[in-house]
Amino acid sequence: MENLKKLLEGLSFDLISGKSDVEISQTCVDSRKAKKGSLFFALLGQSKDGAEYIDDAINRGAACVITDSPEIRQKASRLKIPQGFPVISCANARELMGQIHRRFYSDPSSQMDVVGITGTNGKTTAVYLLEHILKANKQNPGVISTIRYSFGNRSIPAEMTTPDSPDLFDLLSQMVKSGCDVAVMEVSSQAASQKRISGVRFKLKAFTNLSQDHLDYHRTIEEYGQAKESFLFSRENIPVVLNIDDSFGKKMHEAHRSHVESVTYSVRSEADFQAVIERDGFLQGSFIVKTSEGEAEVQTKLQGIFNVYNILAGLAAASLLGVELNKAIEAVRTFSPPQGRLSEVACWSGNVIYVDYAHTPDALKSVLETLKSRHPRQLSVCFGCGGERDKEKREKMGRIAAEMADAIFITNDNPRREDPDAIITDILRGADSQKTVVEKDRRKAIARAIESMKENDILLVAGKGHENYQITGSQYIPFNDMEVVTQICREIEKKTTN
Repeated sequence: MENLKKLLEGLSFDLISGKSDVEISQTCVDSRKAKKGSLFFALLGQSKDGAEYIDDAINRGAACVITDSPEIRQKASRLKIPQGFPVISCANARELMGQIHRRFYSDPSSQMDVVGITGTNGKTTAVYLLEHILKANKQNPGVISTIRYSFGNRSIPAEMTTPDSPDLFDLLSQMVKSGCDVAVMEVSSQAASQKRISGVRFKLKAFTNLSQDHLDYHRTIEEYGQAKESFLFSRENIPVVLNIDDSFGKKMHEAHRSHVESVTYSVRSEADFQAVIERDGFLQGSFIVKTSEGEAEVQTKLQGIFNVYNILAGLAAASLLGVELNKAIEAVRTFSPPQGRLSEVACWSGNVIYVDYAHTPDALKSVLETLKSRHPRQLSVCFGCGGERDKEKREKMGRIAAEMADAIFITNDNPRREDPDAIITDILRGADSQKTVVEKDRRKAIARAIESMKENDILLVAGKGHENYQITGSQYIPFNDMEVVTQICREIEKKTTN
């Protein structure tokens, strides 16, 4: 239990009713999680006002409410807030929430090094690579990623890339208790915009790249980039690792280099960590990294130029955490890609099937380029686009598939509450109808794509990667691309042997 008055000491807020001298047992942003002694944050969202759930939180036992909802005094009666119940108003309630959680959880991010990695693509691979490097060098890192939250012997499936403030600080606190000395986390643009990371003390931050995604939320690519930049170059004067081959990364480096320590990486130009690739179309094997310490060969199991960038980001971040370059490079050699990141799922008669999380135009292009450079007889791709998400990328992804693949199978991704036919129509505007098959049932689409394969073909099943569900309407239906591919291949093998 913590006293709210003590937690609020020195912070800016308005006490609308009641007293702040109450004992708090836990915090929440979801009224359904409220219980006796809870501090409920009733936050204004894009489509909902958290104040509408105040009565639910109170009925469940909440002891106090903090809200950024406008005109909360006038709403109090309609919202059935009991007279004298503690209600605090703050225009910057999300910022305030982070500061409260820092105190409530005894400032866990000050008790270990926290690394935040942001960017459109590559965050997950960079996070897991850095975790791998640190473990190989006798450190005990915790991870917060799109796939899972892990620390000690615990592994928790991730609900979102960057958790809401109460869950985030609870995770960081548990990491400290389990003996973690580093926390490596993905920081999404939404998390930065919504101040979910307010109150977290970062040791260093890293940027992978910026390309089109999340424009359903950010509206413009400029607003999307600003969310990334606001996280990377906040008030804290801490080192930032930047990809300067990315135009936005280069722009940020030039704008901030005079007052913030930035460590750069590049494949195309001189940088603090520069990759020299001695053969065209890097697939897998090795490259040279040049740093101020000299040159060294990096051997890797990872495929594609995009993964060279992820490795450079991991090496740069590891160096800032005190890992010697030669030891970090040795760890890279044994690192395997995370689940659903260009994962080779099946291989027979020279045919290979990969599953990848690529769900943006740039990611799809990068993966198809990598696979095309292997010179298959036929390169096929099976993918869809998420419903209620950035609609502008659908036609672009269709066009990329048409330009780079020999056969296209368009299907459902996570349609959510949007009409699947409308999503597919958007994709088809960019796709080549002569080499495109439409099959809304994702399992059937994958099966048709596999059955069409001949010797020395490559199939990419893209969009969902590690996900073990498909969202249709409001239902989460169990579905995992890797498991489905494996099952279909076994069924085909059974038929051919009988």
